[in-house]
Amino acid sequence: MTALLELLRVGSPVWIATLVRASVEGGVALLVVWGLCRMWPKMPPALGPWLWRLACAKLLLALVCMPVAVPVLPRAVGVAAQTAAPQEGGASQRVVAGAVSTVLVRAPAVVETLRVPRGQLLLASSPDLRGWLLLTWLAGVLLSVARLVYGWLLLRRIRAKTQRSQDPSVAALLAEWCARLGLRRTPEFGVSDRLGPLLLGVCRPMVIMPVSLLADGTEAQVSVIAGHELAHLRRRDLHWVWLPTLAEVLFFFHPLVWLARRELTLAQEIACDALVLSARTASPATYAHTLTWVLRHHRAKVNSGLAVAGIGESTASITRRLVAMQHFGVVRGRLATAVTVLAIVVGTVGLVDWHPEARAAGSAPGPGAQAVGARLWQHPGSKAGDQVVGPDGGKLVWVPPGEFMMGTAGEPAGDLTDGYAHERPVHRVRITKGFWLGRCTVTNAQYRRFCEETGEAFPTLLNEDGSASQERDLGDDHPVMFVTWNGAAAYCARYGLRLPTEAEWEYAARGTAGYVWPWGNEWDNGKCCNKENPGPGGRTFPVGSFPAGARWCGAMDMAGNVYQWCQDWFAADYYSHSPTDDPQGPNAPEPDNCRVQRGGSFGNLHLGYSSFRTGAPPLANGTVRGFRCAVSPE
Repeated sequence: MTALLELLRVGSPVWIATLVRASVEGGVALLVVWGLCRMWPKMPPALGPWLWRLACAKLLLALVCMPVAVPVLPRAVGVAAQTAAPQEGGASQRVVAGAVSTVLVRAPAVVETLRVPRGQLLLASSPDLRGWLLLTWLAGVLLSVARLVYGWLLLRRIRAKTQRSQDPSVAALLAEWCARLGLRRTPEFGVSDRLGPLLLGVCRPMVIMPVSLLADGTEAQVSVIAGHELAHLRRRDLHWVWLPTLAEVLFFFHPLVWLARRELTLAQEIACDALVLSARTASPATYAHTLTWVLRHHRAKVNSGLAVAGIGESTASITRRLVAMQHFGVVRGRLATAVTVLAIVVGTVGLVDWHPEARAAGSAPGPGAQAVGARLWQHPGSKAGDQVVGPDGGKLVWVPPGEFMMGTAGEPAGDLTDGYAHERPVHRVRITKGFWLGRCTVTNAQYRRFCEETGEAFPTLLNEDGSASQERDLGDDHPVMFVTWNGAAAYCARYGLRLPTEAEWEYAARGTAGYVWPWGNEWDNGKCCNKENPGPGGRTFPVGSFPAGARWCGAMDMAGNVYQWCQDWFAADYYSHSPTDDPQGPNAPEPDNCRVQRGGSFGNLHLGYSSFRTGAPPLANGTVRGFRCAVSPE
């Protein structure tokens, strides 16, 4: 039960938000198709069913696919300043990095970064409410699936109880229609006392006629009805029934989905009417008379929602079909085909959730050009571990909302028996908004490009006399080192990113399971870069070298390699009074004027446990200091 509740807390905000977004986007598509069908009565009959199917597909794709943006808008030059949201009990904070002294690496004079994530959820409700909504949705889906299973069993019983007909005249009639419609195989034919006329089954189709219809109807009427059922087979209507059925199961609560199912069924009947009349075996008047005669005397509806098609369901639907017959042939031949194909192509393109976005500035696109155009990081992910390319060219992973226990409580941290006092007390933290986090720490190549774009000096450790140290970076794919907090914040601001908060960092490292180390509760020096397992020259490994040490969200190198700067000011007693929801750190710097560091480094052994925290002055650099970026979807 505890695991279920934890799953609801973690998964419900993301799924409910996605469900609402898909309902809105898919609902708009359904309304557009409904309006088009109403305003264009002379539409080619074959086009209507495809438009409704595309609208149902849009509904389903919006549930599982992320938006795709197109760089078509002009982009303002420069990086916009960003101001943080107000913290609890205080005014909004703006962080400005001052100039760096000559003994340290110079950072840009002014940097503005976010203190608070700006991601939005589509439902402004408590996690408990979202959890109940998710449970209600799951119950509705299960009920819909149960109805489908019942319908499937009903169809099996109908097929089993239907008497196979051996009437040679009817067999010859079916064979004649199959030849007209280009069907390679004649379906089974059965008669029933209570059901029909209808077509059921996809793999083994069967046409069922009521005994009374065969006895009372004329040869022309029987021929028209048989042709209509076989027209469903020719058009493969039963092969596509899964699309509206799946939409009904997942969006059982959506009134427009109910409308779409009725309208799709009617559109298929109209298309079959047009196909039968095009064979010119009966006049429109005879066909219309047959429809009304069947409706009055021989209609039998099967509520299965599965692979079944009939000739008529209600007086209203028959009336609309009779009206539609007046427009058959208005758009015909090649023109009808061209219009249908064009509409289907446009509808297929519309399945993708296109978002116009700003174009990248500058003449030469850098590694982040793809992301600046796509900007997928501006939208929430669908599940933990989803990956996109960020605006700086680095990969970002999605960290969904959730709760975890933050802090150290007697964890087996090797040479640290119980961790540090400033890692207590253990307290519940709720991350209410999902965010994108750097899959790895920023590399030398990424930071060097930033320096080339801004004219800043690449970070190098300086000796006390101001001369450059002999310690150099180990390669483009190694984590950048010697970075001050100011330099890390400047990098993030350049690309519209930010540093993660301390709470976000620990949540991404340990997850809701609360592991001691990013990979579990047992120390394994083969899963990170540390003092006993250093990289070349006793320093770092290339980023991402330890996939076995990756976390639940796909973030790598959360332990070892280099310390990682966080957004928060450091305060030793902050855990004793920090808020539960989205803590942002102290509102003002402590006397020590330190920023939070996380993750341990290659220079120590056991400091990579997930709850380890320490602080350093914002202008402090050093061999072991790097960072990773974060960003909240808009």
